Amino acid sequence: MMLVALFFFVRDGERIAGFVRQLIPMRPVYRDRILQRLYDTLQVVVQSSLAIAVLQGIVAGLGYAFLGGLSVSVFLAFLTGLASLVPVVGSMLVWIPTSVYVLFSGEVWRGIALLLWCAVVVGSIDNIVRPLMIGGRVQIPTVLLLFAILGGVQVYGMVGIIVAPVVLAI
Repeated sequence: MMLVALFFFVRDGERIAGFVRQLIPMRPVYRDRILQRLYDTLQVVVQSSLAIAVLQGIVAGLGYAFLGGLSVSVFLAFLTGLASLVPVVGSMLVWIPTSVYVLFSGEVWRGIALLLWCAVVVGSIDNIVRPLMIGGRVQIPTVLLLFAILGGVQVYGMVGIIVAPVVLAI
C-alpha cells in the first residue's frame, strides 16, 4: 500500500499540493511556509526509510556471510533491505527464518551468533539512524524526535513513523 501511495504522490504530487494549498484558510505567506516545511519533512522521512533499508541490508548481509557462513548472503541481504520497508515486522521477516535455518542445520553457535547480530545490530539501526537523519535535516533535536516517533507509533501505529516527524516539524 505504501509503495502504491508513494507512486501516486510522486506522479501527482504537484496537483495534490495545489489542491491542498487552496483548502488551507491562511494567508499565502504562512500557508506556503507550512507546506514547504511539510514537503521537506516528508521528503526526509522517505529518504531516511530508503537509506535505512539499504543500511540494514548491508549490515545483515555481513552477518549472513561471516557469522552464518551462508553462500547466498547477497541475496538474503537484498531481501532483508526490501523487507525492512514493511511496517512492524520489517527485516525480521528475513533474518529470523535465516537464523533458525542456520541453527537447525547443525551450526548452533553460528545460528546463535547470527540471531544475536541481527537482533542487536540490525534491529537497532532503525532506532538510531532514523532520528539522526530526520533530526539533522529538519533541524529538530534528536531526543525530541525519538520521543515523537515512539509516541507516534504508539498512538497511530506504524503510520506514526511518518506522521510524528511531520506534526513535530509543523
